[in-house]
Amino acid sequence: MIIDGEKGDTPAQAQAGTIRFHNNVFAGMDVIGSDANKVYDDVLYDAYNKAVIDANQKSYSNTFFFQEALKNKSYDNASALGLQDASNVGSPFMPSATSPLLNLASFDGESSSWLDKVAYVGAFNATDNWLTGWTNFDPQNTKY
Repeated sequence: MIIDGEKGDTPAQAQAGTIRFHNNVFAGMDVIGSDANKVYDDVLYDAYNKAVIDANQKSYSNTFFFQEALKNKSYDNASALGLQDASNVGSPFMPSATSPLLNLASFDGESSSWLDKVAYVGAFNATDNWLTGWTNFDPQNTKY
């Protein structure tokens, strides 16, 4: 995740709470946060002046992501998400019944009535696959 302050005031907007980025899950990422485009180190960085502020501190983007109130999560390895793999032709990448994604959703502070308030994070739970009937994940054996 990059909250880039090179042009504009994105970090200030994030600090003010204008940017809503909560209940997200990152997995298998080398760097959780960076403070500038094309800077792949998780260090405190001044994007405007293009200089490292403190190489011993995590980036602002990282500390923003991990604010307790935002309830974002990170897993070192994507396998911890308990997703079915591409070999499951009917439902690849769906969460398994033991996936932590099934119970991570939170709608605290969300007032939109048009959202379906579900328990899971992401597009699918373990049984509801709305891709069925109109998508295909088998290009080797399907003529398009």
